[in-house]
Amino acid sequence: MTGWINLTDDQRRRSLLQAEIKSSYAKKAIEKDWWVTLILKALFQSTYAPYFTFKGGTSLSKGYQLINRFSEDIDIALAPEAFGQAYVSSPTRSYVKKLKKQGCIFTSTILRDDLERTLLAMQVKPKQFALVTEKVPAERPDKDPQTLYLQYRSLLPVNAYLRDEVKIEFSIRSLSEPHVKRPIQSLLWEHLPHKAYEETLALIRTAHPKKTFLEKAFLLHEKFANHLKPAAENLKLERGSRHLYDICKMDDQGITDLVLADPSFYKTLLEHRRHWIRLKGIDYDTLHPSLVNFVPPPITHRRYAQDYKAMETGGMLTQKYHNFEVLISRLQHINNRFRYLQIPGTKL
Repeated sequence: MTGWINLTDDQRRRSLLQAEIKSSYAKKAIEKDWWVTLILKALFQSTYAPYFTFKGGTSLSKGYQLINRFSEDIDIALAPEAFGQAYVSSPTRSYVKKLKKQGCIFTSTILRDDLERTLLAMQVKPKQFALVTEKVPAERPDKDPQTLYLQYRSLLPVNAYLRDEVKIEFSIRSLSEPHVKRPIQSLLWEHLPHKAYEETLALIRTAHPKKTFLEKAFLLHEKFANHLKPAAENLKLERGSRHLYDICKMDDQGITDLVLADPSFYKTLLEHRRHWIRLKGIDYDTLHPSLVNFVPPPITHRRYAQDYKAMETGGMLTQKYHNFEVLISRLQHINNRFRYLQIPGTKL
């Protein structure tokens, strides 16, 4: 696929424009997706590929086509076996802290260098990209996830919502199972194939969408758990409306039904989060289906609505969807369905 990057700038711009006309995606998104796809292919043919699982919102769009949203970040579950440690189901706090620190160092050095070597081996020239490690605060050497940024020179004008870099997050605290191998290709190749940049499908280990659904629901619950405190208006919500959208779109495709049909997995992920995430001030018993709440509280609605509007106007959604008020109503309905789920071995 790297033949595309060796075309002239004018040839590449024309190809992006033609792909935009043939698809429902903005050319800026098609350009960034090319880099996202390149990185995914590089990661899953690199030395440490057996320890990676592709997860998060981008896995929903590129791996399963479940959402009509351009997804620009890459989230990777990094198995601790990559650096000689073992996953345990009920770790101590000190064990998680140790693995977070080791995973942060491993990502910042060994994984970063291995990814760069793989990209160069794929005939991407050094001048065409820069791979930058996010700074690790001295007071928080156990930063997780740790982030790499692949910066590239865009052929198109600046877009405030679509930055000219791909964010790649590696987390050792993510559960790798369940996963499925899914075919991945670029939007450019999908909508405008050409022999000048021929591309082959890559089969990539990708998190099952029922896991992604629950992780997003749990993440939102954790964010809103203490919303009555005075600092509620300071909750970090930028780019957060995508989680609300993703849950509703997954519900459209029957993923809620899959989650509700597997109470054992619900319990597994709840217990994993209790031991591996351990956010301060969160009572993980409140993630029980009878109490879980992933609907944004009213105090956040104005800011979420603004973020949702920015996502719409920024070219991130390829099809018009519900307005924000309907989105909230849908989330409430989905949330209510969980009240009747019985998970094994728990009583609340």
